Amino acid sequence: MLAIVFVGLLISLLVMFALFTLAFLEVAFTGPRCELDLIETSREWQPPFLQGDDLFAWAATTAKAVTTRRLANRRSREVAKQLATDIYEGATLAITRFPNAVDQPKPNCPSCRHQMIGLTPPEAIAIADAIRAAKPEWEANRIRDRAAQNAGRVIALNREQYESSQVVCPLLASDGSCAAFDFRPLHCRGWCRSSGSDGQGCLRGDGDAGQLDAHAHAIGQGAEEGLSRGLESSGLDGHVYELNSALVAAFEAPAAAEQWASGAPIFGGCQRYE
Repeated sequence: MLAIVFVGLLISLLVMFALFTLAFLEVAFTGPRCELDLIETSREWQPPFLQGDDLFAWAATTAKAVTTRRLANRRSREVAKQLATDIYEGATLAITRFPNAVDQPKPNCPSCRHQMIGLTPPEAIAIADAIRAAKPEWEANRIRDRAAQNAGRVIALNREQYESSQVVCPLLASDGSCAAFDFRPLHCRGWCRSSGSDGQGCLRGDGDAGQLDAHAHAIGQGAEEGLSRGLESSGLDGHVYELNSALVAAFEAPAAAEQWASGAPIFGGCQRYE
C-alpha cells in the first residue's frame, strides 16, 4: 500500500514539474518574442523628417518590406488578418509620431466625406472577420446587405460621380462611429484627422492641423501602396478594390482567407479603385 501511495505521489510531482516547465518555457520564449516584435515594429515605423511624396515613398517601402517578410514563410488562413494588423499598427504608429499629433479619442468617422474608399484583399477579409467575431448576426447581415446595395448602385460610377451620389459607408453606425474602427482601411487612417479634441473632421489644408493631416494622408496612402506591391510581388492578389464590392466578396466567399492565401481570385469580380 505504501509503495502505491509513493508511486502516486511521485507521478503527481512529475506532472506538476512538467506543467511548471511548460509554463516557464512559454513565458521564456513567447513573452520576449512578443516584446521583440513590438520593438521591431516601433523601430521600423519610425518616420524620417520627410513630407509629401518623399514621406509617401518611405511608407510604401516600409509597408512592402513588412508584407514580403510576413508572406515569406507563411500562407495559412490567419495570414490576411495578421498582415492587416501588422500594417495597421505600423502605419498608425508612424502617424501619431509626428510632433503635436494627438491620438483620435473616439472611433468616429469624418462624416463630411462621401468619397470612394479603396482597400486591398487582406484588409477586406480582416474587416469581415472582425465584424463576424464582434457584432451580433443581425448587425453583420445589415453591414453586408448595405455593402451589396451600395456595390450595385456605384458599379458604373467614377470617383467624382461616387462622391456626388452621397453613398453611405456600410461600416458607418447610426451614431457616426465606425463598426470596424480597429480594422478600418489604411485609406481611412490617412484621411481621419490626427489632431483636434473630438477626433472628427475632414482633411484640411490650413495651419498646423492641416500639416499634420497631410502627414497622415501621405503615410496612409503610402502604406496602402506598399501593401499592394508587397502582395503582388509575393504572387497574391494585391489590387486595390472599392470598399463595398470587396466587403461583399469577403463576406460571401466560403473560407475567404484560405482561398485568397492560396491564390484564388475571389475578388476578381469586384470594382477596382482607380
